[in-house]
Amino acid sequence: MSSPRALFPDLVPLIAQRLFRNQSSVDLGFEASDPMAIEQAADMLAWAHIRPNGVHGETLVRAWTPDLPGVSYSVVEIVTDDMPFLVDSVTSELTREGRAIQLVAHPLFAVTRDASHQLNAIHELDVNEIKKGMTAESWMRIHVERDFISDDLSEVVTGVGLVLADVRKSVNDWNSMRTKAIDVSGDLRRMPPAGIDPVDLEESIALLEWLAQDSFTFIGYREYDLVDVDGEDALRPVHGTGLGVLRESPNEDLSESFAILPRAVRARAREKTVLVLSKANSRSTIHRPAYLDYIGIKKFDAQGNVVGECRFLGLFTARAYSDGVTDIPVLRAKYQEVERNLDYVVGSHSAKDLEAFLDTYPRDELFQIDVDNLTQIAKSVLYLQERRQTKLYVRYDPY
Repeated sequence: MSSPRALFPDLVPLIAQRLFRNQSSVDLGFEASDPMAIEQAADMLAWAHIRPNGVHGETLVRAWTPDLPGVSYSVVEIVTDDMPFLVDSVTSELTREGRAIQLVAHPLFAVTRDASHQLNAIHELDVNEIKKGMTAESWMRIHVERDFISDDLSEVVTGVGLVLADVRKSVNDWNSMRTKAIDVSGDLRRMPPAGIDPVDLEESIALLEWLAQDSFTFIGYREYDLVDVDGEDALRPVHGTGLGVLRESPNEDLSESFAILPRAVRARAREKTVLVLSKANSRSTIHRPAYLDYIGIKKFDAQGNVVGECRFLGLFTARAYSDGVTDIPVLRAKYQEVERNLDYVVGSHSAKDLEAFLDTYPRDELFQIDVDNLTQIAKSVLYLQERRQTKLYVRYDPY
């Protein structure tokens, strides 16, 4: 049987040119025009010409340390369908594993494969047009600092593979999660729960609509029922509602993150408020390795009792950090309430100072802090403005 290189002789120079152009020979260990570059590209083609299983074929990941004198790097190679967040997510995972990154090449190709996922053709990607039958594929080559104690890279391959699986789940379900945010806000507007503060309700609805306008990277969604288990409140996942990284886990009968909270905190689940804003206790494997933003929307029965939760996990986008505090639902309501608590006149110099202070307040903290705490901190900070003093503010997080 002919080798992929023999079957596709014109592909090897194309792959080599796309992989190694604009790369430093110091980083590569060879010139992009050297025979070594051609050999590396041919080897990648031989490995990637079949992607078995899956709809488009499985994601391919491998890693090795070149057996060359003086080489100070290991190579990680990936072939997968092009998706958002690939480079950020993979490099974050390698950094988490303590692998210093020396080089990242990630050309995109327009690829056609047959029913067995074997390569038929590969072309330079025209970002404006993917022709029928073609798939946009990302072929990634990353050099990481070599571990001179061990060349075992199995953990790297496993870790990168898990991250790419999370990226695929999130990207595939992104539109469904965004639609859920719109649907939940619509349900609240059509059937407002009894006994809920109108401002709380309106701001919660507006926040969901705002999130759906490219203000939130949706990573996971799931619905929960609030149930009594042996006299204790618990959240039970609703089968079939999981999306993104919260697709159903067959081993999870109850929400573990809720179960480990103190009893007094779990009791807050029954409070007649719509919105829960917090941070999850795990870092995102997608896009950037920050702690996930947790947005819970409580579900109510006809009498206005809390019966469950719609949970969104993700990351606020740049818009959430760059927009003014008066332009963001929930935050604008906090500003107005703090303004009233401090007895400031709307539009006054003091009110403008307050707005300027809140615009520079750590945005993640501003989403989570309650108004009473925020009022006291704002009052203290504005008092300190003209004084050469330093002060530390600490907030106890109930979650």
